[in-house]
Amino acid sequence: MPFPSQWKQFCEWNKINNKNIPDYINLSEINRFAARYRLASGFKGLDVEGFRQESTVNGYSATFKVFLAYTALEQLHKATRSNPQHLHERFGESQPILAAKLRDFSNILNFLREQLASEKLKKELQNFIDEKHDVCLYVATGLRHAFSHGFMSVHANNTTPQQTIEFCEVLSTMLLELANREFSEITDSLCENSVE
Repeated sequence: MPFPSQWKQFCEWNKINNKNIPDYINLSEINRFAARYRLASGFKGLDVEGFRQESTVNGYSATFKVFLAYTALEQLHKATRSNPQHLHERFGESQPILAAKLRDFSNILNFLREQLASEKLKKELQNFIDEKHDVCLYVATGLRHAFSHGFMSVHANNTTPQQTIEFCEVLSTMLLELANREFSEITDSLCENSVE
């Protein structure tokens, strides 16, 4: 189960510079981020009994992986926040190629939008569907809410488990790559400003 790619460098930096850790970094929260990232990146699937269709279990596994990857990104945000910026303001970037892939799953996107309680998030998801922006993080947030509040199903809006798997693979890959890249940038910045 892989840690973030710069985890070893961060640990080496911390060993030398522990007393000089910047105020915006919470070390115990960084450790929680690494653990969540490791769990999400190493997650291969659920092992459950009583399901006749393996594809259904695989669909739920893919959905759960998105949830795990999202919580890793949330944890990184919490661990390294220097201002009260919202997750989307900090990490929400335009990703036109990924957005086009996700829009191929209109049934899932519409299902997520219908399930959201937050009017702001619902509006952002509608804007995404209408191609007014390409910030895929709003889609991941919608799925995270639908999953954690019990609304998400691998058959949402008459989709197949395979469609759910493909949709979720795009999101979990995006989230893990984003968390890894952001953590690498933080580590690089710390190493550049090291007191060694």
